[in-house]
Amino acid sequence: MSTLKLLDAAKLSLFHIKIIVIAGAGFFTDAYDLFSISLLTKLLGRIYYQDNPFTIGNTVDPGRLPIEVDSAVSAVALVGTLVGQIIFGHLGDRMGRKNVYGIVLVIMVFCAFAQSMSFGTSANAVIGTLCFWRFILGVGVGGDYPLSATIMSEYSSKLSRGALVGTIFAMQGIGILAAAAVTAIVTACFDAYYPSGQYPSVLPCGCTKWSTCSYECQTLYYTQIKASCPPESDFVWRTVLAFGAFPALCTLYFRSSMPETPRYTQFVEGQTEKTAAAMAEATRGLDEALSANLEQNVSNMEHNHQVAAKTHNDDCDTFQQFLSKYGWQLLGTASTWFFLDISFYSQNLFQKDVFTQVGFIPPAKFMYALQE
Repeated sequence: MSTLKLLDAAKLSLFHIKIIVIAGAGFFTDAYDLFSISLLTKLLGRIYYQDNPFTIGNTVDPGRLPIEVDSAVSAVALVGTLVGQIIFGHLGDRMGRKNVYGIVLVIMVFCAFAQSMSFGTSANAVIGTLCFWRFILGVGVGGDYPLSATIMSEYSSKLSRGALVGTIFAMQGIGILAAAAVTAIVTACFDAYYPSGQYPSVLPCGCTKWSTCSYECQTLYYTQIKASCPPESDFVWRTVLAFGAFPALCTLYFRSSMPETPRYTQFVEGQTEKTAAAMAEATRGLDEALSANLEQNVSNMEHNHQVAAKTHNDDCDTFQQFLSKYGWQLLGTASTWFFLDISFYSQNLFQKDVFTQVGFIPPAKFMYALQE
């Protein structure tokens, strides 16, 4: 039995659980960072795009992001993920999974904090800075996507590979739920300490037209608008976005200390000592007979690597050869993910607008900022 066949036969061990936690935390953070913004865009509209009734010369609706700004804030991180998948997927093959895995984590942690510090002298400056940092954040998330799945796959046995990879992907759902929970908790805390007034749906003096109201009535109307979104609300969205750095930060040490995958060290680097060390960690669930076989195979690792490398080169030395053998499988898998992601990402990013249209939540003018 070859060394990598021993890895394929390994039973589920604590080491596999550790990899699940590390890689799963990555997918958890990815989903949190990507989709938490969808819960905050309405608040951003209230804070930065609220019309002034004195400037308009009429009653005004609650502030909302212009459609182009809303789309940019919600989707700019996805553009970054496309760039990140291409760049860091390639670097993961060149520099090693472990090295690049740590780089993308640092990017995610830094940008999660940086986006919460998006300040400016105007609304466009704040939103522009936010979009910039979310794009860079998306690049890091895009790098984490393929690396987490690849690392989990390369450490798994044949019997458990599908289940383990599916487990870390399922952490995306947990991340989305966590984003909703954190938003609800932070909003409730701020609402308790900084009470808001209801948004005025009509003029307080009973007038039907702005032009017929007294200056005192107009001033009271404007004061009620401001009271529906107190200045402290600006810290709500910043707190929610910044929280996305903590799950990733908690796994920084474990990512930096985990060994390179044995498949990479054997087939790409050809470093037998690293392969042996990684195999020893990943195959602790083997029985005694297989463990003895592993020790024997480690002593012959150089020969095994040469044979495996030659077989690999004869099989799929170039991408064209890979396509000729697995092209249809690649097309089927990629197209399935493509169509799934259209509904998955659009639903999670824009479902707030759908809920409003179908009447699941009241119109904005009947809610104050944090309530919405």
